[in-house]
Amino acid sequence: MPYIRLSVLYFAYYAIFGVLIPYLGRYLNHYGYNFQQIGIAMACLTGINMLAPFVLARISDVLGVRLPLARAAALLMILAAWLFEPQIGFGRVILSVLLIGSGLSMVLPQLEAVTLDYLGENKHRYGFIRSWGAVGFTSIVWTVGPIMDEYGIQWYRYLLMATVVALFAFMFLLKDPEYHSYGETGVDIKGNGLEHFKEMFVVVLFVVYLINQTALAPYNSFADLYWQSWGHSSSSIGVLLAVAPIAETALTFLIPIVLFRFGYFKILCLALLLSVIRWFVMASVPGNFAAMAAVQLIHAFSFGAMHVTAMFLIGQVFYRHQRGMGQSLYVCLVSGLGLVLGNVYGGHFWNGGEGARFVFFSSSAMCLIALVLAVLYMRPQKLLALSAARTSQNTAV
Repeated sequence: MPYIRLSVLYFAYYAIFGVLIPYLGRYLNHYGYNFQQIGIAMACLTGINMLAPFVLARISDVLGVRLPLARAAALLMILAAWLFEPQIGFGRVILSVLLIGSGLSMVLPQLEAVTLDYLGENKHRYGFIRSWGAVGFTSIVWTVGPIMDEYGIQWYRYLLMATVVALFAFMFLLKDPEYHSYGETGVDIKGNGLEHFKEMFVVVLFVVYLINQTALAPYNSFADLYWQSWGHSSSSIGVLLAVAPIAETALTFLIPIVLFRFGYFKILCLALLLSVIRWFVMASVPGNFAAMAAVQLIHAFSFGAMHVTAMFLIGQVFYRHQRGMGQSLYVCLVSGLGLVLGNVYGGHFWNGGEGARFVFFSSSAMCLIALVLAVLYMRPQKLLALSAARTSQNTAV
């Protein structure tokens, strides 16, 4: 089991987000782009997730080849980083972020599927590997800010390119696991995964995670600028941005044990409840550094625990030969659509900062809705009933 090599890949992949998510808004703002344009750029970065992964996912599921396709996507991101020169115009910005978003959205489903294939029946150990993504994100967040403060914001583009090149290089440390159907026959082998959306559990699963991702998006895009507007210094904001992935890293190291002990449902409900509190407090007292630092700890749940439980559930509801498609659907319908909706509504209502608090109050309300849906439709008994129905159907076939 190549735990170290998989962990290195997650480190490198999420290091790219450590460049993009906290600092892209600052970079574009430096070159004169307004909040609405930044929101559109962030929506394009993540919105391409709704289209890019599917062809690659279907090819990989049919051929059983994942990492060579992921390397090709990483090359696309290197080209995009080289083209990323915002001073040339907004059109160049949109082209670059679309290419970067395409590459990121094509790499992740393949990486997740490879990891799940290697883990086999030990899916609860996914968190140990995924936690290194948080370490990579945190390391780069701490690095990029000081470098730009010291040497100038123009270094942003080169830092972005360096992280993408590192991901491409590290991909050659790993090879695809041996692929076969593991005895999946009949109706399973013919399906591509889309047929599972006839099942209520699967539909609600995607809706709940979509809502949570929509609520999270404005934080990803505007937290840096939001705290600046409330008088927090660059160093204080750096601390706040770092607290979240540190907490996430700590939890993801522990989440395999917690997931095995308590199950996905309790963790999911706790994460959504804490997210309701996080966004409410962030909207209520944004100028209070202690309060902001405290709720940043909740990022361990509102992103970390949510992501780990999502990977566990996707591994349960999609058959092995469908995991490329399952991961692509998650990237599209959760990461892609959720971030598009969140960035568009966040950018629209931000209104130069006047509507910022309304945006975070809305995020709190969204997470409350997601919590209600999870309680009603995602209990373990529902998942067991789904598995039993599938077993009966396969036996009949």
